[in-house]
Amino acid sequence: MRGSGLLVVLAVGMGFGGVARAGEYEDTLARLTSDQPPAVASVIHRRMACNRWFRYGPYDMRLSASPRAPHELRRLQCHLVDEDERVLRYRYRHSSDIKRDLNEADRAVF
Repeated sequence: MRGSGLLVVLAVGMGFGGVARAGEYEDTLARLTSDQPPAVASVIHRRMACNRWFRYGPYDMRLSASPRAPHELRRLQCHLVDEDERVLRYRYRHSSDIKRDLNEADRAVF
């Protein structure tokens, strides 16, 4: 009987773990963009949003430019985010904080 109570507690705790993750995207986005120049913050936001749209398998960012793509996806211009990021990496090549946050945004998948 005591062991089954522990299982219930673990199951409930795991269920709430999913709810806590809902804000993880917003928290990570806020942390990565809080002290960045506006252009860098914008690219980090777009990168993470594009990663979120295309998180379920292989993707081609060029699909975001398709007229059949949802309006929100076209607005993000995912097909241009790689080039925009490349320009910022060059512009801020001496800033380790910016490079670190851009790298983290590249790896972030929610």
